[in-house]
Amino acid sequence: MTRTLGLRVDPVLLSHAEVAEATAGVGAPVYRVALDSEFPRDVVSHARRGPVVMIVTDRIFEAVFTRLLRTMSIPEELIRQVRIISPADLTGASIDENVTVHISPLLDEAVLPLPTARRIFRTPWRIGPESLERLKAALSMDLASGRLDRPSRPTG
Repeated sequence: MTRTLGLRVDPVLLSHAEVAEATAGVGAPVYRVALDSEFPRDVVSHARRGPVVMIVTDRIFEAVFTRLLRTMSIPEELIRQVRIISPADLTGASIDENVTVHISPLLDEAVLPLPTARRIFRTPWRIGPESLERLKAALSMDLASGRLDRPSRPTG
């Protein structure tokens, strides 16, 4: 987002109700985006072969991601194959050898206490192209109407 639109963004995974509650009275615009559908499909592909542990920055992702898998009509037995944890949940015995591990791109893998024998997969989280186009249009309209201040160019 920073590179594409020149805006600083902080990714937060919330439901519609949580967004409304968190932003009530702030006056700042909130823009909703959706992940590219390749990411959940990749997770499900690994879950078909065995248990998957996803290490993410915030456990709230669990409810959001589980809800997404259900809307995609993924069978419950596959959804149960996916366990979502935060780095604070990690212990030496918390991840079995036969588990495939996905590490959020928002985490520094080097600081996580994972034995190297684990199967680790990485799928970049991308905003879906349709969602990105809607975001660009909404930002353009808000910039043109004065609802947003024009961003300064990123330095880096």
